[in-house]
Amino acid sequence: MSINGVFEIAQKIHYRLFLAPMGYGKPISKEQLNYDYKIGTWNFLNSIDELANYMVVVGYVQHFAKSLDYSPNILDLGCGIGNVAELLDGYSRGKYIGLDVSDEAINEAKKRGFKNADFYIGTFEEWESEEKFDFIISTGAIHYAKNPVEILQKYSKFLKNDGKFIISLWQTSTNKAIWRKIEKHFEVVDSTVVKNHKGVSWDIKVLR
Repeated sequence: MSINGVFEIAQKIHYRLFLAPMGYGKPISKEQLNYDYKIGTWNFLNSIDELANYMVVVGYVQHFAKSLDYSPNILDLGCGIGNVAELLDGYSRGKYIGLDVSDEAINEAKKRGFKNADFYIGTFEEWESEEKFDFIISTGAIHYAKNPVEILQKYSKFLKNDGKFIISLWQTSTNKAIWRKIEKHFEVVDSTVVKNHKGVSWDIKVLR
């Protein structure tokens, strides 16, 4: 086995034994994401199997938007090719911004022609906004941040006074640790568990 191979195995063991139990995420490089999009690894995100997950997030947005006297502005962290943006297009909303580190995904999202929507290439850690949002959402992506709690704390400054996070994560042991850490710093306004016909489950939580 090569030195690089040994190093990669050591990194995986270190993450699994030490970082994951403390609620840290596991980043994926831009190069890996772009390659995965090119070969179709992420095509399952476009299938009906993911629909319930997306629709609960969209439903939360619409429910809490009822208290507003204007159409909400939304930031989508880890937006991929814009599957949630597509569903939100059927509702009244203000500005939508999608952020993803993969230029393959962002280029595809831009081609889909969503109304009043902008897409940006960037990491959660580096991206900054001059705008404020009513909702910051993320479906199955926040655990790719090195430190998900720090990312949510950073993005809190981009929320309006009564703004909310709506976060969805697959149910895994590592993601449970992330949730435990998140809930030490944020109030859970509401939560839902969704399970599809293949037995895949998501925790979806509204935070402030």
